[in-house]
Parts: sequence; structure tokens; C-alpha cells
Amino acid sequence: MVDHYIKFPDINDTENTFQFQTSVAEGLITVTFLWNMSDERWYFKVLNSKSGVLAYRPLIGSPMLSDINLFRNISTSKCIYREKNKTFEITV
Repeated sequence: MVDHYIKFPDINDTENTFQFQTSVAEGLITVTFLWNMSDERWYFKVLNSKSGVLAYRPLIGSPMLSDINLFRNISTSKCIYREKNKTFEITV
């Protein structure tokens, strides 16, 4: 069961970052999304409450019928990005 949803904002060409904070099983984290111009794709960085980097990976969208957990190996919580509706599903 999904605990909360976060909508990926509509970002124009002059903006290339997006950030949110959320609670996961291990505590509060900050997730920052950065546009990589050479790869032409989004990457995300996950920081713990002490600004330690937990992950830096490309953003991968999940199809509606299967889940790709973006927080794998860093949390027992899940974060699924549904590219079709530009929404993150956070399960703590």
C-alpha cells in the first residue's frame, strides 16, 4: 500500500533541478533530481539527514503493471516512479 504520492513538476527548459524530502524507514531523506544534458535524462541523488550521499542514479520509470524500486539497496522503504503519470509512489 502506498503511503504517499509526490508529483514530478512540469519543468521548463530553464529549470534543471527538482527536490523533495520524505520519510523512509531509516529516517528523513532529501531526493534531488538533476537534468544531465549530455545523457538527456534525469538523475537523482539521495541524501540522508546528515547530508551523506546514499545513492546517485539515473531516474528509471516503472510501467503501470510492474515496479522498479528506486531506493533498492539504500532503504527498506520503496520509491516507484510512474513515468506515465509523472508520480512517485512512496511506501514506508
